[in-house]
Amino acid sequence: MCITCCESIESGAANINPCLCGAPETQAAMDRIEADISRRTFLGGTAAVIGMFAGFGLAPRELRAQTPGRPTLLTNLRFFDGSTLAMQTGRDILIDGGRIVALPAAGTGPEDADVIDCGGRAVTPGLIDCHWHATLVSVSQVAALTQDIAFVHLVAGQEAGATLMRGFTTVRDTGGPVFGLKMAIDRGVVTGPRIFPSGAMISQTSGHGDFRLLSTLPRADGDLDYTETTGLAAIADGEVEVLRRTREQLMKGASQIKIMAGGGVTSIYDPLDTAQYFE
Repeated sequence: MCITCCESIESGAANINPCLCGAPETQAAMDRIEADISRRTFLGGTAAVIGMFAGFGLAPRELRAQTPGRPTLLTNLRFFDGSTLAMQTGRDILIDGGRIVALPAAGTGPEDADVIDCGGRAVTPGLIDCHWHATLVSVSQVAALTQDIAFVHLVAGQEAGATLMRGFTTVRDTGGPVFGLKMAIDRGVVTGPRIFPSGAMISQTSGHGDFRLLSTLPRADGDLDYTETTGLAAIADGEVEVLRRTREQLMKGASQIKIMAGGGVTSIYDPLDTAQYFE
C-alpha cells in the first residue's frame, strides 16, 4: 500500500502521507472485501458471537480454571470454526492442557472430563484486537493525564479481565504504560489477554502524543512531562532523540514501536491532515 507514497517521496513531490484511506489501492482492496463477504451475514454472525459475552449478562461471571490433570468438555453449544460464516452444531469441544484437542460428536466425550454446559451459547476462536490501549480505555483522558498512575493501573487490571470475557485473548497494545499489566497477566496475578506491548507512544513536539498544557512551555532540557514519566508518551525531536526513546521502549520489552505519524482526534495541537516525522 506504500507504493504511491514511496514514489512521491523519492521524486520529491510530496512528504509522507500518513493516511492512504482514499488511495486507489485501498479502495480496490475494500471493493474486493465487500464482494467476498456479505455485510448483512457478517453482522448477523457478529451479533450471535457477541450474544455470549458478559455485557449481555449471558456469560459466566467468574472465570473457571481447568482442573489440573483433567480435560474440560464444553457441551450444548454452537461454535464458529473461523472459516465458515454459519454457526456449527452437533459437536462438543474437548480442551486439554489449555488447548483444544478434539471436536467429538455431541455426547461422546470422555467420561472423566470436567463438563461445562454452555447453554446453547456461541463459542468462537479467541479474538485478536490489533489496536488497543489496555491502560487507557477505562479512564477518561483527563484521568489518564492527571490522576495517580496507581489508580490508572488498577482500573486497567479490572478492564483486562473484562476484555478477556468479551472474547479477546490477544491484544496489540498501541501505546501506554502496559508493561506491568502484561507481567501481572503472564504471571497469573490478574486475568487478561495476551499483550503485545508498544510502551510509550513516540511523538514529536506538538504531535499526536504531546498532551502538555501550553502553560508548561518552554521545555527545559531533561524536563519530562507527567505523561512521559508515567510511560504514556515519549516526546522526541530529531533522529537522535527518536532513536533513544525507541531503544528505551525496546529495553522495557516492547514487541513493536508506536510512532505517531499523523494528526489525531484526542490531541489538540495537530490537525488530522498533518504529517509528523519523516522517513
